[in-house]
Amino acid sequence: MGILVGGFFIVFGVIWVAFTLGMFLFLKSQGVTDNGMGTLFSGIGGIFILIGVPMVISGVINNRKRQAEENKVMTQGVATTGKVTFVDKNYSLLVNEKPIYSIVEFQFKDGSGQLRTSRKENVDSDLVIRTQMAVGNEVNLKYLLENPDENVLILTHPQTGEQSVSI
Repeated sequence: MGILVGGFFIVFGVIWVAFTLGMFLFLKSQGVTDNGMGTLFSGIGGIFILIGVPMVISGVINNRKRQAEENKVMTQGVATTGKVTFVDKNYSLLVNEKPIYSIVEFQFKDGSGQLRTSRKENVDSDLVIRTQMAVGNEVNLKYLLENPDENVLILTHPQTGEQSVSI
């Protein structure tokens, strides 16, 4: 999400700077002096760029951390099944006024027999619909023995057999 928003800020800032510099050059060719207004307006675009760059960098770092966690759980984790306790659309990110992610909450027993509850808020809504996920369904997952709170939900596309992982 940070990459998307940061990218928007960067693109908006670049367009802003290009537009104001273009206007400045046009007005200068017409013999109009700007009294520093061109610099001021270009600076506003620069501020947008300065806001966007750290957001993109932060988003890339967070994505890499999440990917590393997912890989660790997938390679070192223990496979088990759990039971779905809650399913709903996640309305925090909409595309064409439709949520692209769903929230799935499930319970499972870890290696010591303790009942654990986990919640994934970024499960592909299309996959949730295609697998007809509902409360009470069994789901496949993996978790780390040393920290069962680090787990991934594994869903298999019913037509292609492709696996999707939500951390």
